[in-house]
Amino acid sequence: ADGILHRSLSRVHGTHFSPHRASVAMTVASLVGLLVIVVLKLDEGLMYGRLAGLYSYTFLILLLMVALAIVNYLIKNRAPGESLVPPVLTAISAVAVAVVLYLATMNFTLLTGTTGAATAFMLVIIYGVVALGLITAAVYRKRNPAVYARIGRDEQEAGTPA
Repeated sequence: ADGILHRSLSRVHGTHFSPHRASVAMTVASLVGLLVIVVLKLDEGLMYGRLAGLYSYTFLILLLMVALAIVNYLIKNRAPGESLVPPVLTAISAVAVAVVLYLATMNFTLLTGTTGAATAFMLVIIYGVVALGLITAAVYRKRNPAVYARIGRDEQEAGTPA
């Protein structure tokens, strides 16, 4: 467990070694979202389309961030005399993803079926969450480097199954 979320969510099942507590937490969160759709009597097909559009858009943001991180890694860890081809090609792919993300942003209403304030609200929430994640990582990097170093790692504790 990397220590970002509550420790109880990282515990694995004693027999199946699955992240059962995290799975239950995600199931509850999904049910809450579903309950909102049911209680407000929203059109399920419309909501599915909007959520699929939001997923696609946020996935593009993730792809761009990963591509930029790979470029950064390849440049920082380049051995003397090693080819620049991998970071350059990765940078080109990052530019391509950035262009697609730009086009998706300009056509966000087509992706989500929303207009006006709803569109602006969704974009503010999306980029707000991204900014919050980046700020959280920066704070951990400065104040708790051990936790920062474990973010996204699957390091096993003593006595836990591999």
